Amino acid sequence: MLEFGISGRKALICASSRGLGYGRAEALAKCGVRLILNARDEEKLRIACHSLRRKSGAEIEYIAADIATNEGRSVVLKKAGSVDILVNNTGGLPKGHFKD
Repeated sequence: MLEFGISGRKALICASSRGLGYGRAEALAKCGVRLILNARDEEKLRIACHSLRRKSGAEIEYIAADIATNEGRSVVLKKAGSVDILVNNTGGLPKGHFKD
């Protein structure tokens, strides 16, 4: 386990079923952080949770909801409760040229 002084903390990682969000969740799991994964697709979330648990042994829950909507945010905030770490990995900039 990596030691950064955050073991035992609770983290909510949005858009974490794949890509950068999943990578961030994996890194936090390796540090002993308890995870709450969030994304819209429940099946992808379930698979991501299973994979991370197998790799890290971390305590992991998931909440399938669209954090970009008022209803989704309400569900996630209510179910997650108090968290120590928030990774808001949702949305992003619209596609375009990097100079813009």
